[in-house]
Amino acid sequence: MSIRLENPEEYHRFGEQVAADAMAALPLLQHYEAAFDETRSALPEQPDEAPVEAWLRRVRAHHYTPDSTPARAPGR
Repeated sequence: MSIRLENPEEYHRFGEQVAADAMAALPLLQHYEAAFDETRSALPEQPDEAPVEAWLRRVRAHHYTPDSTPARAPGR
């Protein structure tokens, strides 16, 4: 898959800087960490586990039977 960048050399230089000194990435990491902290998430504070649990039980009930477990290879 090809990804076209407006200025690919800029990314190469940044990668070389970080390879030489990992601390060179710190300002960029801090920028995105701050942006992440300031962004309001669409996700709820806590996951709603009930629908996932119900789905998992339906899948297991539909696809799993005790005699459908794969046989183990000899010596395992």
